[in-house]
Amino acid sequence: MKIIHSDYKKGIVKVRADDNEDLWSLRKIISEGDTVSGETTRVIKKEDREGIRKKAYIKLKAEKIEFMESSYTLKILGKIIEGPEDVPKGSYHSFNINEGDEITIEKEWSTYDKEELKKREKKTNKTLITIIDRQDATHALVTSEVKELYTHESRLPRKDQNDYEKRVNEYHKEVINQIKELITEHKAKNVIIAGPGFSAEQIVKELNKEGVKTIKSHTNQTGMSGVKELIGSGALKELVKEDEVSEETMIVEEFFRLINKDKLIKYGFNSVKEAVNKGAVKELIISEQLVIEHRERKTFKELEHIINMAESTGTKVEFIGVKHEAGKRFIKFGGIGAILRYQI
Repeated sequence: MKIIHSDYKKGIVKVRADDNEDLWSLRKIISEGDTVSGETTRVIKKEDREGIRKKAYIKLKAEKIEFMESSYTLKILGKIIEGPEDVPKGSYHSFNINEGDEITIEKEWSTYDKEELKKREKKTNKTLITIIDRQDATHALVTSEVKELYTHESRLPRKDQNDYEKRVNEYHKEVINQIKELITEHKAKNVIIAGPGFSAEQIVKELNKEGVKTIKSHTNQTGMSGVKELIGSGALKELVKEDEVSEETMIVEEFFRLINKDKLIKYGFNSVKEAVNKGAVKELIISEQLVIEHRERKTFKELEHIINMAESTGTKVEFIGVKHEAGKRFIKFGGIGAILRYQI
């Protein structure tokens, strides 16, 4: 997600959806009654003339928001409140938002909405990629563009030389230190190590031992050609998504493990609300589907109160998706749970 402009005091934010996950995120943020504007196409009809489809900048008040998974399109239907002279106000129009489209949203922005945008922006804009083999290691930063940082040459001797293994270990240590420095310098959220050989696997193992979370992949090419291969294959998006699913699955599994042991756990809206109000919650877990349902029922303020109260007492708040098995299981259980600091 690219946040092009934001003025939360005036309630105006302009964004660009860079991928399908961004569209799904906007589905959770936009509610009935919000104002949405952007460039779109519309059939303009005139007397004695067949309708002509043309581009127009239209602002509407949202009445129905739907994410079409079959076509990966966010559909927003509502009445037009601003537009060209030949587009009647009060008539209905439907925005079909796809990857790469920009829209402006005007609404009362909740803490959840702001955090969701920031989360998506971080996931999209901060990925460090290192492509490594015996010859060199190329580091690149993926934001809204791909930037080559630098390439480090290994200068390894031939395999039959006595100090070959020692030099390989030294080379790997150099690359590991570079990766850690680049993570700190660029505040990279995701780190992907890839390449055609075994070096990538060894680097990932060493970084994991040091507590640096990385994702391993494979490329046939090296250097910036390898970076472009990784991005072009769609593997980058899939790997980051898989990593997110893995994190959410572990959270849900821990939640159910504690339920089975009947230890420091609460679930159900009212029980969790009571625990949050008492400041007894260590970790609050909420299904994204619950967010959508409360928006549709126009009761989101109740859920938002719980989220804000939890954060004010230092509670960690986790949102669980519904596009994986753990998320589906969690929503069937009510979609809201709490891990407690102490028994109440």
